[in-house]
Amino acid sequence: MDSPGESNPVVSPTPPKKRRNHRKVKKPFDGRFVLGRRVHELAATFRQRLGIDEADPDPLLLSAIDRAAQLQALAEQAAAGALRADPKVGLDDLVRLQRLADLAVRRLRLDQSRKPTAPTLSDLMRGDQP
Repeated sequence: MDSPGESNPVVSPTPPKKRRNHRKVKKPFDGRFVLGRRVHELAATFRQRLGIDEADPDPLLLSAIDRAAQLQALAEQAAAGALRADPKVGLDDLVRLQRLADLAVRRLRLDQSRKPTAPTLSDLMRGDQP
């Protein structure tokens, strides 16, 4: 007596055709459009102001730079839409986006220089004046 678990496997005479995956990788911003180019431009400017290069080993700082650039570009795009009286742009959303972008850029501390220009107190005490 054969039970259903002991039945012969069903094999099709031809193997199924392999289907190609034509989907593209999801990226946050496409570099072919204005918004994507603006994000790349802002990120490069932030990196230059901070004095780091692409091979910087700190991934947290690089992700903070990318996040600040994305938020700043989105805030600029929303502000432009609000000035054109675009009904899709809510003023509450615009204010939130600008606040988040401002906070992300302030967290990078671009206004503080990374290299001390004035001698520190310990340098003055040692007598190492430039």
